[in-house]
Amino acid sequence: MEEGVFTNKKWLIVLAVLLLMLLIAVLVLRMGKTEERLPDDTVPVQNPDVEQLVQDHAAAGAKEVSRTDIKEKLVDPILAYYPGTAGSSLKRAVAATNVLAFAAEYGACDVSVVPELFGTEEEKKRFSENLLTITDLLKETEDDFDTISGLYEDAGVYEQIRELAADPEAWNSLHELIENLSAF
Repeated sequence: MEEGVFTNKKWLIVLAVLLLMLLIAVLVLRMGKTEERLPDDTVPVQNPDVEQLVQDHAAAGAKEVSRTDIKEKLVDPILAYYPGTAGSSLKRAVAATNVLAFAAEYGACDVSVVPELFGTEEEKKRFSENLLTITDLLKETEDDFDTISGLYEDAGVYEQIRELAADPEAWNSLHELIENLSAF
């Protein structure tokens, strides 16, 4: 009987260790410390019906934009990109898609509230640095979409960026938006 109790305790310890290892693995995955893949906390393109966005933009011109939309659809995706971390090139592609989708939806809207949306100076600095690298990726995308399309495919945003990249008005709006954001 003693041996059976010891065996049950032994199994409980093994089970507890396995559960602890599983918990650690989940935490590591959430922190993005694994091979490059799209992390779970990546902000997806907010409006999957990009074709409708492009049509709306062309038909109605730039739309009014709320502070919340600027934060959720523009600032947060740019801040979600952390250069040099696992999955960063994919997050950069997602952020670039979000920025182009924002430009297509809202045009060269008033983004003067952007500086007020940062919690810290570090966020403001990271936003400016990230915007530069995201802008570089968008320039590559505009210049030669076919060459860079694999990155967007790996990031899971190929269809969205393909639709947006085909719209000259989206690019025009993006250039104006980037110019407005560069003032910060």
